[in-house]
Amino acid sequence: MPVGQGGHDHPLRGPLVEELHSRPFPVIGPDAEAHFLALRPGHRSERDRAAEHRQLADLLAAHGGVGPEPDRSHWIGRLGEWHLKWESHTEFVSFLAWREPGGQPFEGQSPFPGGMVAEGPGRVLAALTMHVESAPEEAEIVAKLSDWFEPSSLAVSGVLEEELIVAGDFRIAEGGAMRFAVLPRVGTGRRRIGRVVQRVCEIETYRALAMFG
Repeated sequence: MPVGQGGHDHPLRGPLVEELHSRPFPVIGPDAEAHFLALRPGHRSERDRAAEHRQLADLLAAHGGVGPEPDRSHWIGRLGEWHLKWESHTEFVSFLAWREPGGQPFEGQSPFPGGMVAEGPGRVLAALTMHVESAPEEAEIVAKLSDWFEPSSLAVSGVLEEELIVAGDFRIAEGGAMRFAVLPRVGTGRRRIGRVVQRVCEIETYRALAMFG
């Protein structure tokens, strides 16, 4: 009998697989800006999921929106002119907001007000601001990245067979967030760009968690 049939599954196997597929990646175009926050309490024992839901509801209410039901662990919708993806993870809660077009690199105002964190249940684990722009010619890429980031700590990588370029200097900039650039080649799909943006957020968040350990 094939593995996974015959009633030998763990009772939570099915729901966990469904949970994996119920959290869609963002769909982001080649001219966008994105802001990300991952929050967790100072001590895991202080985690208050009800307060985290209220934090989301208050943020949405400030823009005339309504939050999800209290038992939801993820939600995607609108935050005024922004798209917002909120997720409650085992270790932290995260907010990813993006809008198109993106405007001037790293000059946009964050959609997350300072009081949201100061008065909320968590503290900043990771904070990112990302500029998404169609990749220009190679020489211009070098010039742009040298202008946007600190050259002494700049890291640049081509991903998905060089279809996108991801860059950042891993420094906390003015405003409290790390800066990253995602430069897709012409023709890169919006879903693929969205996946890369989310993966950058996840990598930075789990890097921070690993270093706390």
